[in-house]
Amino acid sequence: MYFISYDPLKESLRERTLTDREALPYFVLFCALIALTPFTPSIQVDNLLHTVGGLARIAIAILGLLYCYKQNGGSSGHDFILKSIVLGWVVAVRCFLVFTLAFIAISFCATLFGKGAFMPTWLDFLVVKAFQIIYFQRLGRHLRDTRKYHGKPRLPARC
Repeated sequence: MYFISYDPLKESLRERTLTDREALPYFVLFCALIALTPFTPSIQVDNLLHTVGGLARIAIAILGLLYCYKQNGGSSGHDFILKSIVLGWVVAVRCFLVFTLAFIAISFCATLFGKGAFMPTWLDFLVVKAFQIIYFQRLGRHLRDTRKYHGKPRLPARC
């Protein structure tokens, strides 16, 4: 199981050699994380912010999945769900690492300027939504890299 590296996974997915048994740990971890999301700490200071955030999360998920489906080849693509789970895990781990660093930096800056470090604001909202969009953009990019190309070879994505 890979936590950071894309290339071996993309090659297995491109060649369609990744088995369900090899993909199972990614799916289990993915489902476990989804199951944990209701238990994440939430401070609801602004009901409008909370409502808009929920609606935006749903819209980003739907649009992001449609984008990823298209990047996988649309109706002529193959193994979309398998690829999304396996590559989605690696994308999520990488995004989480970057998001954690960004959150620490934002909290540090908020503390310096006299704002509570853990008070949700519109800036926090925008940062979280930006990272959700970045997640789907990166996942789409890596899904596109798993398609077989006939003709001129493509260079692999770097990040």
